[in-house]
Amino acid sequence: MIIKDISLHASQYQMINNLEATNFTHNIRDSWILKITDNEGFVGYGEASPLFPFNNESFEESGYCIEGFKLALSNINDDISLDELIILSDVHSLNAPSANFAIQTAIYDLFSKNNNKSFSIFINKKSLTEVKSNGIYGLTSINN
Repeated sequence: MIIKDISLHASQYQMINNLEATNFTHNIRDSWILKITDNEGFVGYGEASPLFPFNNESFEESGYCIEGFKLALSNINDDISLDELIILSDVHSLNAPSANFAIQTAIYDLFSKNNNKSFSIFINKKSLTEVKSNGIYGLTSINN
């Protein structure tokens, strides 16, 4: 696979319900949206939403890690394997789990689409192809 473009943009979301801790209220969520496009036009997406101060990774650090990953691939115009991309993601997101999640989610999303497989089947060949659920939930006014 040849990576043709990597873009990153910041988004901010107002949370519906506040997340309250002992001395902290969290009501806005900052996210990085990562988009990776290959030479065939397939697109993979990932999102980094670190929740500082609940972890040690700040929003800025996540973006910096993802930009480093993007920069590392900026001059590569040859085929690159899934394994090579995962290694690069680990190197550029050391101690930044939200950045790592965003990068690897975008990579697996891209490869699954390129291989015409669902995301879940691509990462786990034994995953279920369907999930049975109760069709009545939400159709009545009964609240539990």
